[in-house]
Amino acid sequence: MSESNQPKSPFIPEDISEDWIGPPDPVSKIRPVQQFVPANEATLETMFRDKQASVLAWNHQYWKKHNKAFKKERRRFVAEQQQLQAGPPDAASAPVSDDQMAVFYRDFMERNQAKHRRYNWQWYGRNAQLLGLASLVAPLRLLRRLGLLR
Repeated sequence: MSESNQPKSPFIPEDISEDWIGPPDPVSKIRPVQQFVPANEATLETMFRDKQASVLAWNHQYWKKHNKAFKKERRRFVAEQQQLQAGPPDAASAPVSDDQMAVFYRDFMERNQAKHRRYNWQWYGRNAQLLGLASLVAPLRLLRRLGLLR
């Protein structure tokens, strides 16, 4: 899997001996993960690691797009509300009240409900796939740890 969609962090070194988790991405709020690749990794383990990276990249892209849209709509809503409240041109703009913002949040959530529901079902499906692969990889790693497998 191409890791170009996965956020990179300058805090994670390239040469690692275990998984590293970086600070949250400023937009998606998802933490990047640099996965350790052991020299004796089995094909099944590679599939599992690639699927993990794919799910992380998909999750990052979804939340990056969602959070950008949210901030853009919130800025637009605040500007509209301040324009409605505006007095004389030289008057300072009044802050938007909590009640007004609650209207925006409710409206935003209602408009995006179907998209969030689709995201949740896709997320469940992707994680079920990861669980299936993990249930196959765990015995391999146990046998390797016990010295019964190379």
